[in-house]
Amino acid sequence: RQPQQGIALCTCYLLHKFPGLDVYHRCTLAPTIVATLTARLGLIHPPAGATSVVFSIENYGIEEMILFLVGNLIAIVFAVTINNMSEKRQYPTTKWI
Repeated sequence: RQPQQGIALCTCYLLHKFPGLDVYHRCTLAPTIVATLTARLGLIHPPAGATSVVFSIENYGIEEMILFLVGNLIAIVFAVTINNMSEKRQYPTTKWI
């Protein structure tokens, strides 16, 4: 359940498409846009703001972004597996989709 990271990466990808934006403007706009979008969607996640800053500093390609999302997916799989090892806990408790 981390769509916030996807929002952050999409925001950075789109900001890199504007040739007139320098690194300072991208680093300012990226976390502002991500924080606004995640707040409006009710998905506040501070690391998504940090992700947007990191990916807005340099022009990372799609490969790095996909690798980052794969790393998030691996972390989620491990977290769900470990949380579901106990009979007393079940994760996730709600259906998100």
